Amino acid sequence: NPPTRCDDTTGVWMEHHKVAAIGVNARRWITQHGVAINMDAICMEGFQHIVPCGLVDRKVGYLNQFLSSPQSIPDFLPYLMEALEHVFQMDLVLTPEDEAALYGTAPSVVATPPN
Repeated sequence: NPPTRCDDTTGVWMEHHKVAAIGVNARRWITQHGVAINMDAICMEGFQHIVPCGLVDRKVGYLNQFLSSPQSIPDFLPYLMEALEHVFQMDLVLTPEDEAALYGTAPSVVATPPN
């Protein structure tokens, strides 16, 4: 089943499991945005005690538990970037440092306006 969005919750859900969270914060005229995607079981340590969004009938999950062909972060990143570029109508650029870090840590992405 494809990921879904539920009207009564935030985040991305697959089969009643929250696999991604989206955060926005505004304070003193500064905005912060964040996206967290649970990719693998290793990311889930400690999550068994969390009730996502206060919904007792839902659980926290990870993307690869629902995919027939598991994805690594470097494999998944181009799809995520393409979707973000489409939704927000912008171009995303990875720095050389981010490209190098893809094989060890999560990258940071710099948004630039389209030409």
